[in-house]
Amino acid sequence: MTRMLNFVALVCGAMLGLVVLFGLFETVAVRGGDASSSPKHAAKQANSKAEHRGYDAVATAKDVVDGDTVRIDPAIDRADEVRLIGVDTPETGDVNVGDQPYGQRASRFTRSVLEGKKVGLEFDVERKDQHGRLLAYVYPMGDGMFNEVLLRKGYAQVDAVQPNDEHQGKFAWEQEKAKEGDLGIWGLPEDQRCELANHGNGIGNGSPACKARPEPPPKHEVKSKHEHAPAAHSGTSVGPDLDCSDLTYRQAQAEMAADPSDPFDLDADGDGVACDSIIDNEADGSAAATASAASSAPTSASPNP
Repeated sequence: MTRMLNFVALVCGAMLGLVVLFGLFETVAVRGGDASSSPKHAAKQANSKAEHRGYDAVATAKDVVDGDTVRIDPAIDRADEVRLIGVDTPETGDVNVGDQPYGQRASRFTRSVLEGKKVGLEFDVERKDQHGRLLAYVYPMGDGMFNEVLLRKGYAQVDAVQPNDEHQGKFAWEQEKAKEGDLGIWGLPEDQRCELANHGNGIGNGSPACKARPEPPPKHEVKSKHEHAPAAHSGTSVGPDLDCSDLTYRQAQAEMAADPSDPFDLDADGDGVACDSIIDNEADGSAAATASAASSAPTSASPNP
């Protein structure tokens, strides 16, 4: 009987020990879970999910290559360069075409909006182009799609390449509004529009409007109609274009002094003097006026001898 009681006590003690060990294990597990799901940790996870919501990836626009291409950090799929889908801004420093009209303005605009900012990236069917660059619709955090903004403000034209054409309808609409308002590249003189790439938008080298204009590119890039109006100067004409025939020599020099970039190409021979021909014309006119006055002046009577 004593042996039986000892055996029962031993079994009960063992079971009690197992219960205690199990309770200790549960306590440690719960404490570990509490540490990983603290309010601070949970908030960080929530923010991370919200940041990526609706985007395929998020990165920082480290710097700008040109109006439609940016470098990002960190790299994604071993690529740190992003080409904006569906838009084409004029080139800057291209080995084949050099600086195209309005290219520097487009680059400056993209830099002012994206450089150093965190951006969301949305991919289309193809993730990279033939140069290994990522293809994406780019969204500055908290803002709309930047590809659309470039079209809306006339910094780019539509360059739709299938199968990456999810937003083609919106792009075409934004471009049409910019064309109607002569914004950006659409307000450039026709000869400069003909220097741009031709993507079937009625603009660019080889487009119907440009085929009959085999003229060399102008010496200076003319400002778009809606970039800003030329400043008014006393005694000079103000408008979208000026020619030497519109001005006197003094007025031409005033225009040149006001904007040395010579947007109206008044200094055609590049010698730093605007409208040289006016000097000769005014000199000829002055000489003719002097001769006419001399011939029409009454002659004095000679004294009698």
